[in-house]
Amino acid sequence: MPPDGTDSTLIRVIRSLRGIQGYIRSSPAAKGDEKIEIKRKDSEKSQISTPPRSRLNSQTGTGASLPDTPQSWRTSISKSLSTSWLPFQTRNPDELPEQEARKPEPERKSWAFWSRYSGKNEYSEDSEDIGELAVDGTATESDPTKAETQVKRSKSELDLRKQYSSRSSARVQSPNDVHYKTPFSNIVSPAIEACYMRYSRAGALKRRFSQLISGVPMDAAGVCISAPRTFKKAVVIGVHGFFPVRVVRTILGEPTGTSIKFADEAAESVERWAREQGIESDVSIEKIALEGEGTVEQRVDSLYKLLLNWRQHIVDADYILVAAHSQGVVVSAHILKRLIEDGLADGNNIGLLGMAGVSLGPFYGLDTLMAMKAYSTIESAALAELFEFQKEESKQSVEYRESLAYIVNHGVRVTFVGSTNDQVVPLYSSLCMSASHPGIFRAAFMDRKIHNDDNAFLTSLIGFVLRLGNRGHSDYGVIKALSQPLAGTLTGSGHSLLYMDPCVYDLAVRHSLETSITDWLPKMTWRPIDAKESANPYLLPWSMRGLFDDAFTKTYMKKEIDGLIDQLANWKPASKGMKELKYRLSGISSKL
Repeated sequence: MPPDGTDSTLIRVIRSLRGIQGYIRSSPAAKGDEKIEIKRKDSEKSQISTPPRSRLNSQTGTGASLPDTPQSWRTSISKSLSTSWLPFQTRNPDELPEQEARKPEPERKSWAFWSRYSGKNEYSEDSEDIGELAVDGTATESDPTKAETQVKRSKSELDLRKQYSSRSSARVQSPNDVHYKTPFSNIVSPAIEACYMRYSRAGALKRRFSQLISGVPMDAAGVCISAPRTFKKAVVIGVHGFFPVRVVRTILGEPTGTSIKFADEAAESVERWAREQGIESDVSIEKIALEGEGTVEQRVDSLYKLLLNWRQHIVDADYILVAAHSQGVVVSAHILKRLIEDGLADGNNIGLLGMAGVSLGPFYGLDTLMAMKAYSTIESAALAELFEFQKEESKQSVEYRESLAYIVNHGVRVTFVGSTNDQVVPLYSSLCMSASHPGIFRAAFMDRKIHNDDNAFLTSLIGFVLRLGNRGHSDYGVIKALSQPLAGTLTGSGHSLLYMDPCVYDLAVRHSLETSITDWLPKMTWRPIDAKESANPYLLPWSMRGLFDDAFTKTYMKKEIDGLIDQLANWKPASKGMKELKYRLSGISSKL
């Protein structure tokens, strides 16, 4: 232990950093061929200004060990980690000026790539995409130059795409299906057909008559499946999420998803939909990939500036689809708001796909696990910013809430898709459960390895709750209560697996082109969710009881409730977490 005179803040920082190194050494990623080191490359370092002189030993020279510590303790620290990137300097303060200027962070380039979608390369393993490239801070910033990119796909992926090329994967196989089985055997739930009815005058009169008799509104959202909209020119935009630095990638995963990937997938989905409607020969599709690191504000400013290079293409488009992931969901909401405010796009012609978005922040407590208090000040303000979305009144949350409300109030169709085994973002956050508006559709992506026949109860429960929410009814906090038990392992791929499945993109296309709001367009409402409260395991039984006792579910969905109770009774979970979850719900069936 260090002596009593050692600064307590320094102790906490060192312990946190040593804890990260211990986690990395024990993680699967650290046991592979690539050697993971805590010490960063010189090109990645950012200089941190020197703390007040009172925090340093005036006798400590350049390159000396930690101040005011015994030799034995200093030796043990030096063996476990390098001090060259700690948030202080060991130079002699007497050699420094009174105020040392903070060196600027390394310059981060943003770029945008535009190209036309031809569809010819959809089933080739190695294809080239020729278009225009604009890079922030260069001569091409306002004058894009010709460029090309390569797209590679595995043979197994190509075989699956060919198998499902004749139809959209976001289609139910029978009228009784409540979710989609994707080309990769995953599940996306609920299906649009299970949430909304196809519009007809007879159906509308029937719903009105039923409401008068029961006194319970049958469809509070006022959304129906309508005749598909047609378009001549579509522009799809891909926006990637947060690119973590090397140490944090052990937890968040490698940034394999890029904006080009999202733009390609979205373009193929639009082309599939057009082919299904028989209008593919009349439709032209253009792609724009937006890439750039930094905080949300930095990315919005730089990417929007680059996007304006193709201003006329956006103005001429009668359908725009934006596919975004993680932090990119927030960035996309701000960019769309600017496009509408500047009169460059009509909100009624826009669809936004938000995949695993950080609408309400990452899992509560994840910043403590990753020692963000020490690490974010050194490496990435963008990573620390993600946790600001957990706070209801933070600048980031307020601005995102305003942008989201603005775009949905102007007719943008938003499709939130969250992964049930996400290791970074809880389900209630990726689905943005705080927001309520008829233009928002929510669906859960379920990995086939987890949501198999053994966990049919969970699949049915999540789909049932989201069906209620999409129809304008309360979920009584069930999604929030389920988020913590469903969290994936830290070294898993739940945060990124969903954007590999074409069904996710097809769902967003269908929601934006095949649904209509029958009633007057209301304003978006917001119900705050406390991130701390979401970790309370005792809330789930009460939330389930409120859900099953709701007047709407008891009137119109009694058959589904009975089916859920039977599945719960027959559920035989294998993992410890799922066994605990069943135990919490064990009293529900007896009370009902």
